[in-house]
Amino acid sequence: MTSRSERRGPLRRGGFVTWDAAKDELGQVRDLPALADPREPATRTQIADLIKRTLTDTDALPNAGTIRRKITQEITVEQWLAEFLNRERKI
Repeated sequence: MTSRSERRGPLRRGGFVTWDAAKDELGQVRDLPALADPREPATRTQIADLIKRTLTDTDALPNAGTIRRKITQEITVEQWLAEFLNRERKI
C-alpha cells in the first residue's frame, strides 16, 4: 500500500461538449484497470501509466484491446516503432 506522499495526483481533463461525454470517458477510465488481475497491483499501475501516457501523446484514451495487448505480451521493436510513428506528437 502506498503512503499519501507516494500517491499519484488525479488526472484531470476538461473541454467535454456534454456532461454525458464526460461521464462516458470516466466510465472508460474506470473500466480499463479492471483488465488487470486483481492479484497483480503492478499491472494496475502499468495500466494507469499507459492511460496517462496515451492521453498525453494523443489526447485520447487507449482502447481495451491496446491495453490488453500491452499488458499480456511483449511487443517487438518493429511494432513499437510503428506505434510510435503513428502517434500524434507535439514537436
